Amino acid sequence: RAVFQDCARGVAAEKIAAAFMDCLVELAGLQCAYGRERLGLNRVVLSGGVFQNMYLLSGIMDRLREEGFEVFCHSRVSTNDEGISLGQMIIAAKESK
Repeated sequence: RAVFQDCARGVAAEKIAAAFMDCLVELAGLQCAYGRERLGLNRVVLSGGVFQNMYLLSGIMDRLREEGFEVFCHSRVSTNDEGISLGQMIIAAKESK
């Protein structure tokens, strides 16, 4: 609703987009806090194609670290299909032994 209201008021597209992305960062932080509260886990692994978006990746990583989480993400393999394929190869190689 806020996006449509901002569009109707003539708010610049880049400001609307930044507000939307900031909302996603906030929601990710809330989800992880809820998971920690319910499960006692303090480690978070960020994976999937959405984390090719550096705005989201850095924003969520910063937010979670500020909340005291230990955060992990891809560093040698892309977070997209390449990583899935590599994982499948590793599992297949382990199962063939």
